[in-house]
Amino acid sequence: MRKPDGYSLYVTKGILTERLRVAVKDTDEWSDKVFSPSYKLLSLPEIKRYIEQHHHLPGISSATEVVKDGVDVGVMQAKLLEKVEEITLHLIRMQEEVLLLNQQNELMKQQLQQCQADRK
Repeated sequence: MRKPDGYSLYVTKGILTERLRVAVKDTDEWSDKVFSPSYKLLSLPEIKRYIEQHHHLPGISSATEVVKDGVDVGVMQAKLLEKVEEITLHLIRMQEEVLLLNQQNELMKQQLQQCQADRK
């Protein structure tokens, strides 16, 4: 197999290393944008619909694309971190909803107990 164009090094049998550092050109290539107020976080139903239609996560290459084009490790690391950050935001929202539902449940229990006490 000939060396693909655009690369200075091509290794066919793999590379073994204890460390690998991938440079990132600027902050736009990293995932902190997820925490920006202007970031469009997809809802879980939107993500579900996307997965049902495309069979992979939004913003992540399909298996077919990876087989065809390979994976840029730095880009993939940023994408994976972006997905972890999105999951974290969803978990925070869900925790807030659970706390609110628990508070409402406790209030309803108290109201029910009061109604039962008033009947006696």
